[in-house]
Amino acid sequence: MNQFNKLLLIFFLTFSCSSDLFEDWEDFELFEAEESGRMISSFSEGLVIDDSTTKDELLRALYDRREQVKEWQLLCDGEFAGQASIQVECDQWDMIEFSGASCLAAQVSGDTETVQARCRDVELGQDENGRWWRGQKNHGTTKNSFSRDMMYGVISYFISQGILHPDKARRDEVLARALNWVDWIEYEGKGKQMCDDNEGAFSNSCQIKRSRILYHTLKKMGAINSANKDYKFFKRALKDDGLNAWEFETQFTPVGYPLFLKVQSNWQKYLMGVLNKDQYRKIAKIIYKKDPDNPWYEFFYVGPSNNNIKKTLERCPAERPTRDDWTVRHFATGDFQWQRATRDRAWEVASGHDCITLINWQIASLEGKIDIPYQKASGVCAGKELGKLNGKRICKPLIATPISQANCDGKNGLSWENGGKTYCIWDNGKNYKARVMKRVCPAGNKDIGVFDGLPLCEKKILNKIKLYRCNRKGMGEFIGSASHLVKDSNGNPTHCYVYRDTWYQKRKVGKFCPVGTKYEDELVSGWAPVCKSIKRISKDKCKKEGKYNVARDTYCLVRKQGWYSKRFYTKQCPFGKRPTGDSLDGKPYCKNWFHQKIRKNRCSKKGGTVNGKWCLWDKGDYYKVRQIR
Repeated sequence: MNQFNKLLLIFFLTFSCSSDLFEDWEDFELFEAEESGRMISSFSEGLVIDDSTTKDELLRALYDRREQVKEWQLLCDGEFAGQASIQVECDQWDMIEFSGASCLAAQVSGDTETVQARCRDVELGQDENGRWWRGQKNHGTTKNSFSRDMMYGVISYFISQGILHPDKARRDEVLARALNWVDWIEYEGKGKQMCDDNEGAFSNSCQIKRSRILYHTLKKMGAINSANKDYKFFKRALKDDGLNAWEFETQFTPVGYPLFLKVQSNWQKYLMGVLNKDQYRKIAKIIYKKDPDNPWYEFFYVGPSNNNIKKTLERCPAERPTRDDWTVRHFATGDFQWQRATRDRAWEVASGHDCITLINWQIASLEGKIDIPYQKASGVCAGKELGKLNGKRICKPLIATPISQANCDGKNGLSWENGGKTYCIWDNGKNYKARVMKRVCPAGNKDIGVFDGLPLCEKKILNKIKLYRCNRKGMGEFIGSASHLVKDSNGNPTHCYVYRDTWYQKRKVGKFCPVGTKYEDELVSGWAPVCKSIKRISKDKCKKEGKYNVARDTYCLVRKQGWYSKRFYTKQCPFGKRPTGDSLDGKPYCKNWFHQKIRKNRCSKKGGTVNGKWCLWDKGDYYKVRQIR
């Protein structure tokens, strides 16, 4: 190795890990396990796992062992009852990292009990100001209050509850927590520190370095918006040394919890799309070869093989293991065993949370709920198997963004229906990869939202649509229905959502009701709008002008140019008579243009009623009158 490479190696080993990592690592006493043969707990039910063990038998064994471990997992009591602990006595030193990992694995596998408990651990580690601590018990500490190692636990929690959780309300709750944290980092941490341990700029473990994965996680959650896109925090998080540096750093990462962190971040980077399959496998292979007997490293490289599950069950017994002569600092009675080298035999002081987390990943993988690009998974689905085509499996990834028609065509993909969804499937070697088809707006149309589960699209320049065409259905082209009308505050339609098979087009409705009228209905005959007018009309005039009267006793419809004027009747004098200006019961007094006055007794004999100076005859809508002389 030349001088330059030596200096480069020293640089990466010095600055790639957080300060608390090296505090532990430098004092770490490597314990040489006794080779005399301590018996590892065997599977309690006596199941012998070999190459002939079936998938169903493995799943039964994993479910059974998971419940047994839950009985002895290390938990706090008293004030912090139910929270995860690293020791028999309540110690939350690194548990926010491990609780986050357990929260994610449980969410994927469907272990609701663990989801609620371990995700809660992470949430309780955040204070009311948005700052995150190692755990609730550590709130207010002045040293080692948080670190980049703990950040991976928070990221796992974000992925579990802020991205994968099916309930939008829950995702919004976690998004609010993320935004509070980002604000705290930006303003209290000056955009570069996640904690303040009274060490200022020299608090290395608090500083955000090469945290592109955190940026991508927050972006996928929707935590990066126009209000904070210029934060120093995000600009700094985007700075990444790239895959080559990441691979080089992993090559020289020591076995133990520094390497365990690499597994965590490698998996998270793949989930967020920072690494592709080949890149993920390359890093996973480096990690696995450093300690191939570690079931955690093995799982994330070759998957839940029979040997991997056998080894896990051996190191996760049905009863809590104890070891009196355990000498590793901080971990006298418990540990998260997968973060230790195999030679340390940390399974003999397992905390239980380590076992539950790995078992949940194994269950999720065997049940097809997870898509990890295992090195030996070609020809079988790492994710969920949807069906078969031409003798090949059709596989759905666990996390995959919908694919557009254009990108599907670019992969020589086929449109395939399954379970009411349309997938794009394409040959991926020994199987077909399936991704949900994204319904997108066609060229020339802007995506402005969603309507009835389909994209709502708008074209910048488009002719207005007539109202009757918006409502037409079953006559040639299916355009829309009444439910597709957008109306203003006065009830007048302004836009029509035109149905286009896989999308909706928003179009302005053309002029239909003139000023002074109000849209009220759609007249089926002639497909013309009915516009309510404030002007009234007499029945006589309606008989002459009314073209379509659906309720003669109530209102009159007068046919206009492309619309109908709806006018209510007025109580007024009929043709040939003129009003006097007087009225009774809302009915006008109407007299002939030429008439003689009448005596009172004559009025009574003719059936009239005397009212002041008038003799009245009730004619329904008006009073016929003659003046009393």
